[in-house]
Amino acid sequence: RRYLSVLLVSDSIMALELVKQPIQHTHRYAGVLCHIKELMAKPWTLSLIHSWREENMCADMLAKMGLNSRIALLELKDPPTGLEV
Repeated sequence: RRYLSVLLVSDSIMALELVKQPIQHTHRYAGVLCHIKELMAKPWTLSLIHSWREENMCADMLAKMGLNSRIALLELKDPPTGLEV
């Protein structure tokens, strides 16, 4: 499947700023940031948007899942229960 336009919405201004800057290879999440940069370099139109947590129930639910998880990084292939379209 080929995407032409990708919209990334985050409730974290810090995360959005972090992916816009050059990677500091000593950063705790340097590996994840490198992967994000690879995705950002693909031939598609990419928009990075900030959304307040109260306005984005999806981001809020995922943030709460992260707080309750012992896993450092979780990559979701399908929406979690409660977020299905």
